[in-house]
Amino acid sequence: MNTRRLTPVLLAGTLLILTSTALRAETPPAERILPDDTMAMLTVPEWQELCAIQGRSPQWQLWKDPLLKAFREHFEAKWKKEVADPIESELDIRFQDYQGLVQGQLTMALILNQGDEDSEPEPGFVFLIDSKDHREQLSTNLNALRRQWLDKGKSIRTESVQGVEFSVIEISTNDLPNTLRKFMPGRSDVQELADEEGERAETRERRELFIGQSGSLLVMVDSLATAQKIMTRLTGGSLPALAEVEQFSRDQGRLFRNAHSYGWMNAKVLLDLVQQKLAQQEKNRQENAPDPLAQVKPDKVLAATGLSGLHSAAFAYTETPLGSEVTLFLGVPESERVGLFKILTGEPKDTLPPPFVPADVMQYQRWRLDGQKAYATLEQMLREISPQMLNGWNFMVETASTAAQEKDPTFNLREQLMGNLGDDLITYKKAPRGSTAKDLETPPTLFLLGAKNGEQFVSALKTVLAMFLRGNPPATREFLGTTIHTFDLPNPAMTADATARKINVAVSRGYVAFTADEPILEEFLRSADSPVPPLRQAPGLAASTEAVTGPGTSLLSFEDQKAGMRLQVALFQQWATNSTPEVEDPMTPIPESMGLGLPRKGLKEWFNFSLLPPFEKIQHYFYHTVYAGGGSVDGLTLKIFSPTPPQLRGGNGGSEPESEGAAEAKPKAAGD
Repeated sequence: MNTRRLTPVLLAGTLLILTSTALRAETPPAERILPDDTMAMLTVPEWQELCAIQGRSPQWQLWKDPLLKAFREHFEAKWKKEVADPIESELDIRFQDYQGLVQGQLTMALILNQGDEDSEPEPGFVFLIDSKDHREQLSTNLNALRRQWLDKGKSIRTESVQGVEFSVIEISTNDLPNTLRKFMPGRSDVQELADEEGERAETRERRELFIGQSGSLLVMVDSLATAQKIMTRLTGGSLPALAEVEQFSRDQGRLFRNAHSYGWMNAKVLLDLVQQKLAQQEKNRQENAPDPLAQVKPDKVLAATGLSGLHSAAFAYTETPLGSEVTLFLGVPESERVGLFKILTGEPKDTLPPPFVPADVMQYQRWRLDGQKAYATLEQMLREISPQMLNGWNFMVETASTAAQEKDPTFNLREQLMGNLGDDLITYKKAPRGSTAKDLETPPTLFLLGAKNGEQFVSALKTVLAMFLRGNPPATREFLGTTIHTFDLPNPAMTADATARKINVAVSRGYVAFTADEPILEEFLRSADSPVPPLRQAPGLAASTEAVTGPGTSLLSFEDQKAGMRLQVALFQQWATNSTPEVEDPMTPIPESMGLGLPRKGLKEWFNFSLLPPFEKIQHYFYHTVYAGGGSVDGLTLKIFSPTPPQLRGGNGGSEPESEGAAEAKPKAAGD
């Protein structure tokens, strides 16, 4: 799909030209407007309601806190000077004239426009805005834009669709304001060449934008075919709606009914299109230059990985007084679940933090993945994708076993390494011990792998690493009766001044522990004799966990937002006040290939982190986040829950928090 086809959509707020029609009934929801061949959609059913909810969120309260006034005003002034004012000047508009026009739903969608027998299907883009009782203001403002467009010598034609006139304009990336073009991919002007008659002609195809108004609803699409489908639905035609699609109806029932925003993708249709495209490319490649060595076929990859069994993907966002919840769902039925989806399902076992996980961790994650089943599934994937790939893997395994048997005739890599994989993966991270940039960027982290026979697993691991690393054998030492093995890993930097990398490995409590940080490993080994409060007793965690877990849960994660943001603020402030290259930018900018042209050197100009207040003064805006995932008969679900911080419950916010103890004692603090 050519992403440049969507560029005209960016003119939605600036080049909308339309004509009014008779007043209509209340605008139906998105799923009643969009046709049944909708491939993907994203909608906010009530924009003003969502804005009001977001205005009460901890994030917005923090942004409006007087303590952030200097930081906020610095950013807002930069935005006004660099973006808002130049765009208003270039387009000869005032943004305040358009404030409040989005009153009801805001919807974006891709639908499938099936071409004739000789052409491929073309995705059609849909953009809908419901202005409700602001329809007259919408018409007035947008007709003014129409006159401005004509005054600039631009051509406009009209198309009547189901009794509604659509204004049709031709646009290209050259029509984008220069200010916006700085932030967009392909931002160079289209080069123009002279045609045979000496006229200037663009070398790149221009796109059409269809804009019409049906009652209070603004309809903007990119083709006549798309406009006909949308207007057929709006005028009560017989074209089936998205709401009538069986898979969408099921997903709506489980996810969308109370959501403040939701999105849906017909994965089956999209994957079929991808598969057809790949098959055609493969056919052309074989016809033009057959490759006798080609073994991997796209259709085999889709089938083996399980992607061909994916019916839909959906998400829903809901805000309640207790916190915000995001649900992600992959509609892949259990009967069709193979490959990656079979692995991701995991095992429905205990995911709560074991008693040895301390309460002061910043992050915790536990995934009940059966290593034996996962390994067998991966081998099956290789077999179905390419038997040659599986043979290559088996050859490497057998070669390693044979080489090791020269010293230990009983060695068997499959049995002693893969055969000892358990069904438990635990990772937790603690706060940095120091305040240097390196300390802040690499907090202590411990990874625990469940193993049937941990000692045998480590012995096999030592044998394998000795063959691949070709270095000194691991150093060993005893700690509280447990052997700690320290491996020297290759240095990817290949420079003399690069810090040597080490990994420490030990076996305890049925787990093989891995970490680059020795103190966190020693803490884990002594935790049985240490009265450290466990994470599972942390305030509020039980209620938050209950909100996201269920019978099929196999994954649970916890993040201490307060500790995490304290770390981020420290990194930001160090970066803002230190100009040496040792302190790298903690905010990785999106590369231009992904569509954003914000340069790294400009981040300090936009965000002056030195103006942030001490974190202790704003820490009450942060609490924790939990998420859990698992499988059911219908698909895979991931739920994310961020409870409202105790000090903000009951409407209390600002820079004068109530004590956390008082908040926890409130009888209605259900999040706890």
